[in-house]
Amino acid sequence: MKPSILQLEEYFFTETKISLSRFFKPDKEIQISAEQIDCQIKSGYIKEKDFYFIELVFKLDAVKHRKINIPYNISLSIAGKVSVSPDYKEDKEQIAVINGASLLYSAVREHLLYLTSRYPFGSIIIPTVNFNGLRKNPILQSKKN
Repeated sequence: MKPSILQLEEYFFTETKISLSRFFKPDKEIQISAEQIDCQIKSGYIKEKDFYFIELVFKLDAVKHRKINIPYNISLSIAGKVSVSPDYKEDKEQIAVINGASLLYSAVREHLLYLTSRYPFGSIIIPTVNFNGLRKNPILQSKKN
């Protein structure tokens, strides 16, 4: 095995809010698709330490999508730092932002799977999404999938 050119050095959740949806119907199938997920991404490069800071703000709004059967309103924020191998000669910022956001999103999936398993409507698994549409050097970017 070889190490990845991108390393997730650390991450932490800065906010987690989950509430029950009053529109959820337990007798119907749970419907969560990428189109209902709203992710905002902030990123920055810390030159002195040679790493990228990525923050992902995740929202699943059952009120906004009340016609879809979503059990929870969710708002959370996760931040992490990623480093790119010095051997990588292409656009380091692009790979750090896209793949860093993807790594953080995976942590969000696991976090929500665990937390919602303790709620009355049971656990949810959010769908996989694609962050490839991000542009280089985003200051604040919204990605609706």
